[in-house]
Amino acid sequence: MCDSSLGHHTPRPGLIRLGLPTPRGSAQTSGTTVTFVIIDGWVATVASVGDSRCILESAEGTFYSLSADHRLEANKEEVERITASGGEVGRLNTVGGAEIGPLRCWPGGLCLSRSIGDMDVGEFIVPVPYVKQVKVLT
Repeated sequence: MCDSSLGHHTPRPGLIRLGLPTPRGSAQTSGTTVTFVIIDGWVATVASVGDSRCILESAEGTFYSLSADHRLEANKEEVERITASGGEVGRLNTVGGAEIGPLRCWPGGLCLSRSIGDMDVGEFIVPVPYVKQVKVLT
């Protein structure tokens, strides 16, 4: 079982600054998603950026989602955050004008609203994680 009463928390700056060396070459502007879990006693803290998932199964077989999905197609709040700060969200356009594929953030065309890296997609894609804490009960 889990008790989500501990809720969501604002990330600390240390979660954003990883201190990793910058790669050279074509990978220099690439990005990634990440979800990690820290368990301290009976408290699990989950931080997620992007579309990597964390799911907890209880002893009774109930599933709990502990991460957020930052795909623009699945997260209306993230679309609103990007457009409110001046970003554009839309699909690819074909020569005939038809829209195809998932929602993307422009410039760059990334279909996620949060990631680590992705230096070539502009200021609207942020590395700030969604953080959730739950008590893991016996």
